Amino acid sequence: MEQFEQEVVVKQSVKNWQQYAECSGLDTTFFFDATKKGEYDAKLVCGQCAVRQACLEYAIENLEYGVWGGTTERERGRMKRNRRIA
Repeated sequence: MEQFEQEVVVKQSVKNWQQYAECSGLDTTFFFDATKKGEYDAKLVCGQCAVRQACLEYAIENLEYGVWGGTTERERGRMKRNRRIA
């Protein structure tokens, strides 16, 4: 499936975003690795993902640990605080 077609499908089925995630089927250990190398590797995968925004929103709403939607737990905490201020 081409990238554009995949994005259209994803937008039509946001509640099932995990099946379209770039990390789906990968060993996701490095998404929960607290080292800079693990964080860097995880963000590389997220950078290519068509459902990055849905993943990020899920992580913010569910207070997830590790890298989700291309962000760390600390980065998401700042985003959440900024949303409350705005």
